[in-house]
Amino acid sequence: MLIVLVLALPVSSMSAQHAADSTFRVRCSAAGALMGTAYSRPPTAQSDATTFLGSAFAGRAVWHPNHRLAVGVQSGYVVFSRQDLLVSGVETGRAGLAAIPLQMVVAMDSQGFELGVGLGMYYLQSLWRSLDVERAASSDVEYGINPWLSYQFTIADRVTVGPEFGAHILSNRGIEAFTLGVTITADVLRY
Repeated sequence: MLIVLVLALPVSSMSAQHAADSTFRVRCSAAGALMGTAYSRPPTAQSDATTFLGSAFAGRAVWHPNHRLAVGVQSGYVVFSRQDLLVSGVETGRAGLAAIPLQMVVAMDSQGFELGVGLGMYYLQSLWRSLDVERAASSDVEYGINPWLSYQFTIADRVTVGPEFGAHILSNRGIEAFTLGVTITADVLRY
């Protein structure tokens, strides 16, 4: 999937442009999604679980320089996993892993569809709690990729909303997370 995405963006940006696409613009998007995360191995020694439900939120600002291909930045907050730790069936604590992505974005939109990818770092934050008291917290930086595909419905002159399917892949950590959510986008500047 990654190879197809990487090859499709440059090839698609070279296609013929329509007069409607001949506007310089800056677009800002906000996305919220439910997420399913799969780890290649259990994230804690206290549990064999490798799949978790989480959530992801993102904000993007992209510049469309007079053609379909756009460049920009994105950040947000991603909850990869939260789990209750049990000993003999009794909850003894909680562990969680979340991240703040800081990424460069390349995206292309055509006929309501947007295909994009964010490349960059994830500032990982892990937290262990026991009896509702924080026992340990740590952070690290990991590089990853965030591809997405969305379809936008126009709801106002410069505002669109629609579904988005995406992923957060941190291959060095063995983390793959898939998202399904909603994106709202606004053209904040046209010139």
